Amino acid sequence: MMNDDGKISVIVPNYNYAHYLPELFACLQQQTYSNWECIIVDDGSSDNSITLIESLAKEDARFKLIQQANAGPAAARANGVAHASGDFIQLIDADDYISKEKFERALNLFKEQPSIDIVYSDYRFVDVPFTKEWKEDFRKNKVGSQPFIDFLSRWELDLMIPIHSFVFRKNCFDRWGSMDPQFQTHEDWDLHLNFSLNGARYQYDDHVGAYYRIHGSSSSRTDLTKNRRDIALVLAKYLPLVRNDFEKRLWRERYFQAVAQFMIDARVRKQINWKRVMDHPVPKSLKSAAIWSSPLYLLPKVFGKLSK
Repeated sequence: MMNDDGKISVIVPNYNYAHYLPELFACLQQQTYSNWECIIVDDGSSDNSITLIESLAKEDARFKLIQQANAGPAAARANGVAHASGDFIQLIDADDYISKEKFERALNLFKEQPSIDIVYSDYRFVDVPFTKEWKEDFRKNKVGSQPFIDFLSRWELDLMIPIHSFVFRKNCFDRWGSMDPQFQTHEDWDLHLNFSLNGARYQYDDHVGAYYRIHGSSSSRTDLTKNRRDIALVLAKYLPLVRNDFEKRLWRERYFQAVAQFMIDARVRKQINWKRVMDHPVPKSLKSAAIWSSPLYLLPKVFGKLSK
């Protein structure tokens, strides 16, 4: 494939993941498509990340370092996108990696189908220290003909796709905005809701292009209460934007579920700081109903266990 089919900007937020960076850098240098840059946004690391990145940048000018005070992955990604010079954006966390054909395959699809905005691949979970590789049933993990409906109603239910499965046209960010730094988790879900609400067109690439590490410090495994809270906050952001009764019904179902999960988890963990959810501009009646009905969310789970 010719390397003049567009430049890919790879955005890597990094916080104390120096021990994973060499493998990520190697998978980029092994890409069959070489017209890319890698912008590593160091989010206030205290390990040897800076030394490692600066050393590599001297050897390979495609690697670039941006430093910022610790502000979270969403802010780091948005900072990287703002400095990107490419035509396409690949977002990837510092502890993950991609296949060596991923860029070439994505750009072939963009070239063949100029109307698509986003290409996404299959993926695998990989545990540490690489004793097992597995996947969920990916037949469900495809975006259908109504992407906004899918992301609103199915995300993290039967639609789970890691951020580095996707390659975006840069003009998606130029037209519709970047990662929202108010979210410490689920900023990728917010991004997809935003893009799909604005009409972004998704194309699946039947290829294992992304590898997602599962380990003790994975963001998906840290601070479950924060995860639950951010789901409710992302949904609250989109209440004024849903366009019809069907979308509103789907939104209500997800919001009630999200608030119930958050309230139960906060109570169990005795983390009773609900202020951000309470202060968000969702009608008081909806918040109150979701809060007081939260114990009911446990009933099907309890009866399900008793019936086994």
